[in-house]
This record gives sequence, C-alpha cells and structure tokens, in this order.
Amino acid sequence: MQFPQSGPKRGLLPQLVWTLSSAVRRLGGCKTEGIFRISAPSGELEAVKNAFSNGDYRLDGVANCHVPAALLKDWLRGLKDPLIPREMYDECTNLAKDKRWIQRT
Repeated sequence: MQFPQSGPKRGLLPQLVWTLSSAVRRLGGCKTEGIFRISAPSGELEAVKNAFSNGDYRLDGVANCHVPAALLKDWLRGLKDPLIPREMYDECTNLAKDKRWIQRT
C-alpha cells in the first residue's frame, strides 16, 4: 500500500501513525484479542486507504478497531528499514518478555 510519506506531523510521528494508533486505542483495540492478527473487512480497508491517499486522515465512520490496526501494520511492513534494527531484535524481544518491563495499568 502506498501512503504519503510527508504531510502534517504531530511531534516526530507521521500524521498517519498518530491517526491510526489513536483510532486503535479509541476503538478498544488495546483490549481486543488478536488485534493485529484478525483481518478487517476489505471494503472498509479500501475506503480508508483511498481517503488516506487523498490526504484525508479522518476516521469518523470507522467503528471496527481492526481497520486502523490493519492499516498501521501494513504501513509498518512497508517501511524501507525495520522499526527495530535486526541487530537489536533479540534484545528487544527478550526485554518484552521480562515481566519487570511490563507497564501496569
């Protein structure tokens, strides 16, 4: 999927990342089992992709947390360089498994 690489940013995050991650949280994705494994309805995905391609980052009509999650995952997969450098991957996954690092909410 081709998303614009430039455009408005909030801090250091591209607007697209800010919009999608906020929507995942707002729609209850943080408490949804399989949030990044369960696919979203293809019609909704295509509609939002088209809107994003035209610079429209509003997600007012989206009610399914899997839609922004799938788009965020797709965007991350499309990065030229991985978000976590390969040489740091094992260390990062080990830290993620360490219970002392888990944030309590």
